[in-house]
Amino acid sequence: SYPVGDATSYAPMVVTFPTYTGIVGGTLTGSTTAGQHPQIGTSGIDWTHGVSRYWTLGASGDTLTSLSGSGSYNVLLNFNAGDVLNNGVVSTFEVARYSAGSWSSPAGSATGTQASLPGQTGFGDFVVGPTSSCVAPAGSPAGTTCFCDNFDRTAGLGADCPIPWGMPRRMHRW
Repeated sequence: SYPVGDATSYAPMVVTFPTYTGIVGGTLTGSTTAGQHPQIGTSGIDWTHGVSRYWTLGASGDTLTSLSGSGSYNVLLNFNAGDVLNNGVVSTFEVARYSAGSWSSPAGSATGTQASLPGQTGFGDFVVGPTSSCVAPAGSPAGTTCFCDNFDRTAGLGADCPIPWGMPRRMHRW
C-alpha cells in the first residue's frame, strides 16, 4: 500500500503481486498528481467525466523492471468523490496506463471511490474515467484528431459522433 496524496487529498494506491512468486529484489515508487495527465487526450478515457488526478507507479531493480509472462500485478487506485468531474458515473470507469509514449487500452473497473486494474506487467502513469466515445471513425488515417459534437442523445438531439479534422462537417437542420 502506498499512502500517497497531495496538499488537499489522500489518494493511496495498493499494489499486489498475486501471480508472481519470483521477486527477489527491486523497489516500487508511487505518487499521485492532482489534475489531468498531460497526455490524457489520447488515452481513450473521457477526461471531462473522469477523475481529476493520476497516479504514477515506477519500478527499479532486477526483478521488478520487467515482469515475465508469468508475472503480473494488480493495482487499486483510491480517489476522493470530489475528484470526479461533471457528475461522472463511477460504475462506468475504467483505468488506462501510460508508459513509453503510449497508452494501454482502458480496462478494469471502479466502484465507490476505488478503481482497479488487474494483470499489469508494466509500470507508468494511471488515469481513471469512463471510456471516451470520441474516437476516430474506422478507416480514418493514422493520427486523425477528432472532436465530439457533444449533442445529448438522451434529449433526442443527435448522437455523440466524432468528426475528423479536415473532413467536411454535416449541417444539421432542426
